[in-house]
Amino acid sequence: MDQSLINEYFPRHDPQHRDLSPLPEPYNWKGYWGCSPTIIITHWHGPKPERCLNCYIEHMEKSKVDKEAYVSGCKCNDGYNELWRRAVEADGGGLYMKLISDQNKYAIAAGDAAKIGAY
Repeated sequence: MDQSLINEYFPRHDPQHRDLSPLPEPYNWKGYWGCSPTIIITHWHGPKPERCLNCYIEHMEKSKVDKEAYVSGCKCNDGYNELWRRAVEADGGGLYMKLISDQNKYAIAAGDAAKIGAY
């Protein structure tokens, strides 16, 4: 859906724009792929800050001992559980943790008190 919106918007505003279906990976990076120096835009594909991600991060330390601790502790759907497992394998969940930290920084900079600490 994101890609089709981009491909509809930009040709109208930029005659040099080319079709980007699919978007190149650096522009549509997934959190469960782990960190990379080539990331330009990260897509909140899979666990979202308001759905399961905070719980997974909260259970991360426990998961180092019990690999499935987040499954019983977070009660998220199996698809999210699988994507979180991949994120932990890729970089220990580090990219997702960085994204949550960045979200909080943006909320603070914007003075959006309702969002600070929500992620």
